[in-house]
Amino acid sequence: MADWDWVKTALQVLAPLVTGTAGLFLGTWQAGKKSGKDDAERDAKIRADIKKETDKEIESLRSEMKTAVQEASDNRDLFIQQFHDTFAALRQTINDVKLENERRFLPESSFEKFLDRYEQDQRRTEDKIDKLLGLNGVRGPH
Repeated sequence: MADWDWVKTALQVLAPLVTGTAGLFLGTWQAGKKSGKDDAERDAKIRADIKKETDKEIESLRSEMKTAVQEASDNRDLFIQQFHDTFAALRQTINDVKLENERRFLPESSFEKFLDRYEQDQRRTEDKIDKLLGLNGVRGPH
């Protein structure tokens, strides 16, 4: 049996080396697998946090945009109404001045020619004002 003693001794030396090497590879593989899993979980958490913050910021911006659009719309309507009132007052003043001038200068013949030109100009002005206000030919009180 002396011939097999060297085999037994060799196996006793090689067995710990093989199991140690296998353990080293297995441990490295498990550590790499765990590290990769931890990295993936950390990346997923970071992505979820970024998505949550981004969604919150987008919703905030949407809300601000809705408010800004509503305020602009309200201001636009007020602005149009103010101009409408202003132009209506101007139109009434022009009509009052026209009536006063007709009363004062009606007997003069040169005034008749002037009045015709003035009325044409007045109609053109009123049409332009109506077009600006979007009244499309609907006139206010004269």
